[in-house]
Amino acid sequence: MIIKERKIPLIILILLALLRRLPKNHDKRPQIKKELARRQAGYQGEESLDYYLCRLPDKKYMIFHDLNLPYGKYNYQIDTLLLTQKLALILETKNMTGTLKFDLENEQFFQTIDGNDKGYTDPIAQAEMHKACLKEFLSKYNFPSVPIDYLVVISNPFAVISYNGYNPEVKKRVCKSHNLLKKIDMFEKMYMNEILTDKVLRKLSKLLVKKNTPPTIHVLERYDIKKNELRTGFHCPLCDHLPIIRQKRNGTVHPVILLLVMR
Repeated sequence: MIIKERKIPLIILILLALLRRLPKNHDKRPQIKKELARRQAGYQGEESLDYYLCRLPDKKYMIFHDLNLPYGKYNYQIDTLLLTQKLALILETKNMTGTLKFDLENEQFFQTIDGNDKGYTDPIAQAEMHKACLKEFLSKYNFPSVPIDYLVVISNPFAVISYNGYNPEVKKRVCKSHNLLKKIDMFEKMYMNEILTDKVLRKLSKLLVKKNTPPTIHVLERYDIKKNELRTGFHCPLCDHLPIIRQKRNGTVHPVILLLVMR
C-alpha cells in the first residue's frame, strides 16, 4: 500500500513561481528554465514507475515516495522506498536520454548525446550512501537489522545503458523500468527471512512519515536574485499575466470581475 504519496516537488512549484515573477528579459531565466526542465523530467520519470508499482501486492509492500530523512545537520532524499517484512528496497530513478555509461572502474556516470559526454553524480554511489544512511536511521531508533538494498531504475525507454568495467553486483542493481518487477522478485528470492513483524512495520512506517522533513529551499540566494527584481501583484491563473488590475465600476471596486491590463 502507498503510505506516502508522490506529490509535485516543492522545488518545481517554487521555480514555476519564480519564473512568473521574473521579468521576461532577466538574465537568470535560461538557467532557471534549465533546472526546472531537469526537475520536471525527474518527477515524470518517478511517476512513470507507478504503472509497475501498482502491480505489487498491497498487503505485502509499503511504498514511500519522495522520502526526506534527517542525517545530522543534513537531509537525504529517497525517490521511492519499498518496505516489506524481509527487505527495505531503495529505488533511485533516472529519467535521462542518450547513452548512459556506468564507469564501474572509476565510479563515474556519464550521459552521451551526439558524441558529447556530460558527467553526473553516480547514482550507484548515491544509492549506496542512502543505504548507509537508512541503516543508521534504523539502528538509531532500535529497529531490527532488516536487509537494505537498492535499484537504479532508468525510466526513459529510449536510453541505452553501457558499462565500463565488470562488477556483477552493481550491474544486477541497474535496470530499465519494464524490468522493475522482475528485479524486485529477484530481491525477494535473495532475502528469504521475515525480519519485521506487522506491528514493527506499522511502527516504522509511522516513524518514517513523522521524520520526513522536506529541505529548506533558498532559491533566490541560489540564483543571486534580489527581491526588488521580482514583479509583484496578483497574476492571472490562466495566462500568468502580471499584474491583474481591478477596475472600478460605478465608483466602487467590483468584487468578482478582474480585468486584465492589455499587453
